[in-house]
Amino acid sequence: PDLRYEFSAGDHCLDQEVFDPDGLGSMLIYSVNGVLMEAVRREDEWRRIEEEVPTGYEIYVPVKKGLPSTVPTDIEIPGSVYKDMAKLLSGDCSVERIVAESVLSRYEVYHALFQLKTHGYIRRLRLAEKESLADKLRRLVKNREAVDVYRSILDEDSDNVRTRIQ
Repeated sequence: PDLRYEFSAGDHCLDQEVFDPDGLGSMLIYSVNGVLMEAVRREDEWRRIEEEVPTGYEIYVPVKKGLPSTVPTDIEIPGSVYKDMAKLLSGDCSVERIVAESVLSRYEVYHALFQLKTHGYIRRLRLAEKESLADKLRRLVKNREAVDVYRSILDEDSDNVRTRIQ
């Protein structure tokens, strides 16, 4: 695939200092091979994640009443990430809503969902559950959240006439 990586710095006055070999940049040593290998590794990991978490409009819920109180040993997620995800996996937030409401990066959210889903701790909401949730959110005038749920329904069942006329 065609991959493009762009490295950009922030404030212009700091750019000159950091990237100037005689300034702060004199202490920075980058291994180009190491940076490229890490980029390729992450690209591969994103592909695996997207197979399990294909859309940001999907909604996930714990398989049992809730997630275990501590990080299960078979999951590779830092404790702070797990704690944030456990709060947000309430069954009414889309993946994109979790990304927006969390202090975590997009990658951390998707990686945590990938880990939790592949190890059987969370599942996608079923179509009937999504329809019920969308109706509830619409009644509560939570239109933005309801739209996310409707998008999730249409991702799963694009011919759903009831959802299309909402």
